[in-house]
Amino acid sequence: MSTKLGHILEPIVNSKKCLACKGCCIFDNPNEEKIAPVFTTREIQRIETAKRKLIEKRIDGVFQAKLIRCVLSEFKKCAFLEEGSHACQIYDNRPLDCELWPFVLGYDRKDKSISLWVVSSEMCPAVETTDITPDLVDQLISLLGERGVIEEITKDKRYVWGYEPYHIFLRKLISDQ
Repeated sequence: MSTKLGHILEPIVNSKKCLACKGCCIFDNPNEEKIAPVFTTREIQRIETAKRKLIEKRIDGVFQAKLIRCVLSEFKKCAFLEEGSHACQIYDNRPLDCELWPFVLGYDRKDKSISLWVVSSEMCPAVETTDITPDLVDQLISLLGERGVIEEITKDKRYVWGYEPYHIFLRKLISDQ
């Protein structure tokens, strides 16, 4: 994980609400299965070979973490989540989708743009206690640029999510895709 990104998001991901929830890794609604984390080819290469079998290629060519049934409930979970400890098996090499949560890079079909969004507090309870300032958004966007994420998007090397009703717009990154 990028130490800069971790530092920027630390107040969110280390909050009591975040640590008590783990809803970003456990999917209690079948409709949420489609939002399992996605990986670029480069992100997959950072993961040890034995664990790569926990990633599947969808029909549309996107690589996505497999979801498996939880032992302790009827829900599904990311295959990389250790259910008892809530530890991630690939934490140091997790994909940007996981690093960036509860922020999302997404495509808006209406104006054909790519934007930075945050999910609603219904999807991530930690959002309701987070002060999402213009400075925080600026820092995230700057870091995404430094890491080459914007360039990956423009070259179709990174999947971006479509708009969902639980997304809250923060800032447009790329127009006229």
